Amino acid sequence: MGGSVYASPAGAAGKIYFVGRDGSTLVIKHGPNLQILAKNKLDDVFDATPAIIGREIIMRGSKFLYCLREK
Repeated sequence: MGGSVYASPAGAAGKIYFVGRDGSTLVIKHGPNLQILAKNKLDDVFDATPAIIGREIIMRGSKFLYCLREK
């Protein structure tokens, strides 16, 4: 994950999500040791903290509103 982060971290189900302005998201496991679970990238700019509702993550980019869910 590179660049600036304007959004606050969001957490649910033992995971913490960090969203960068450059569209990158870093997912780490909550706990005493750093464990990276996933790195993802969307082609958008993010300034807002993601909302987590049940098993879905709502992310507001400058272009689109995203709803992401695990398979």
